[in-house]
Amino acid sequence: MPKLQWKQDYEIGNPSVDREHEELVRLINFMIDAAGLGGSAEAFGEAFNALERYMEQHFKNEENFLDATNNSNAKMMKNAHRNLEQEFKNLWASRRRTPSDQDLSDLLNWAENKLLEHFLMMDRTVFKGSSFN
Repeated sequence: MPKLQWKQDYEIGNPSVDREHEELVRLINFMIDAAGLGGSAEAFGEAFNALERYMEQHFKNEENFLDATNNSNAKMMKNAHRNLEQEFKNLWASRRRTPSDQDLSDLLNWAENKLLEHFLMMDRTVFKGSSFN
C-alpha cells in the first residue's frame, strides 16, 4: 500500500501548524503500516486511536488560536474540522464491519483528497504568517 509522502509543498507558511500537519501525515502512514502485511486488528486500532487523538488535539489547537484572535474564520474552521473527524470515524466504522484493502485505499484517498486539501486550502489561507504556538 502506498503511503503519503510529506512534501515541502504541503507547508502553509506557519512552522507550528506545519509541524503538526507533518505529524498527522506520519501517523496516517503508521496506521497504514499497522494494517499492512500481517498487521493485527489490535495494532490497527491502536494506530487509528493515536491518529484520532492527535487530529482532535491539532484541530483544538487551531480552533483555540482562532478564538483567541477573534478570527472571523473560526466557525467555518470548526465546521470543517467536525466534518473531517466524522468522515474519519466513518472510515473506521467501515473497516471494523468488513476489513479489506479497499478500506486502506479509502483511508489514503481521504487523507490525500480531504485532509491534505484542508491543509492546503483552508489552513494556508487562515494561518499563513500568523504566530500560532
